[in-house]
Amino acid sequence: SELHLSRAMATSTPVMRPPDLSNPGVAALVRELYPFTKVEEKSVKQFPSYDDRNFYFQGTLSDSFVPGCSERVEENKMGLEEFVLKINSTAFIPCKILDSLNNIMNHLKGKEVRCPYPLKSKNGKLLEICSESQLLRSEGSCESSGKEREFGVRVLIFLPGELLDKIDRVHVTPKLMFETGQYFGKLDAALQDFHHPATLNRELYWDLKHFLTLRSLLSSVKDSKNRSMAESVFQKFEEHVLPKFTSLRQGIIHGDANGENIIVVKENGCYKISGIIDFGDCVQTCYVFELAIMLAYAMVENENPLQLSCPMLSGYLQTFPMSEEELDCLYYCVLARLCQSAVVGEHKFKQEPWNTYLLTTPAKAWQVMGVIFATPRNEIEKLWARARQMQSESVH
Repeated sequence: SELHLSRAMATSTPVMRPPDLSNPGVAALVRELYPFTKVEEKSVKQFPSYDDRNFYFQGTLSDSFVPGCSERVEENKMGLEEFVLKINSTAFIPCKILDSLNNIMNHLKGKEVRCPYPLKSKNGKLLEICSESQLLRSEGSCESSGKEREFGVRVLIFLPGELLDKIDRVHVTPKLMFETGQYFGKLDAALQDFHHPATLNRELYWDLKHFLTLRSLLSSVKDSKNRSMAESVFQKFEEHVLPKFTSLRQGIIHGDANGENIIVVKENGCYKISGIIDFGDCVQTCYVFELAIMLAYAMVENENPLQLSCPMLSGYLQTFPMSEEELDCLYYCVLARLCQSAVVGEHKFKQEPWNTYLLTTPAKAWQVMGVIFATPRNEIEKLWARARQMQSESVH
């Protein structure tokens, strides 16, 4: 399982990512599997990622092709449509999980939350399984690595806009943070009636329910001060959150509410939330973890971490209210997510020193943890308590 893989990370070879593909290789694979009449090779670009491969491309679907829903894909100014090719190792994310993620995105069609959705292949499938040699053939290679690995291949509709964490910080206003919180609250509410056995039984190491299993990775943290903070977070989580697991509400959450997964568009000089991407960490777990993950990433990505967490908290609770018991765990869950991101990031970079993307979060996460540790807990919780009373009209 994915959890078993995480427990083994410290002592075994990490799961290999899918092979990298060139622009012609991406175009050839897409044309082979999906009903495109044209794929623009020079439009292909790879997005940074942890364990999978994600390629943006532009192309034209066959006129006879109908996507997985009634709507057509919007064309850009060039008359081409925009898509993302996603390739996952099935050893890392099993096919049944990938199928559940497709179902989640399709479930959200027509809801108040905008997200990508998968297209059907020439075979009428939302998920194609390819061997490594098949991927390499798209590169014009006949090589095989011996024991064949398998990969899940999907094409998703691309959501146009900008990533929240890429816009100028001057535009990251309390109003935008409030709306972001609202949006994720709507997402969690929209998934309350979604059921899939694979998601229900998924064991994911990013799920904070399994946070304590990451203690074994502490040796990867070189800085003694950071390691001491992490040890304290593990202890606090074990004392204050673990005993409440059985009584906390659970459901399907997005699980990765960071600025690289939030699409914004500019209207009348101001940015607004346009959609959410990357459902790869969706799992059935405690709802308070969604809020904690969102607040943790907001703190990492902004200069005034505690202040900007307040409107986001207020927005989320407006669309997805929480009990006092859930909110009592929030402080420790925020620390746990920051710690989790930092420890896993440093450990993975130790295994893959060429992948500098893995260090994107850890340095900032340690810094924010330092700010939280330097601020009395009761002051932070008073700040959040005031935020819970905020109304949308009071956010400027």
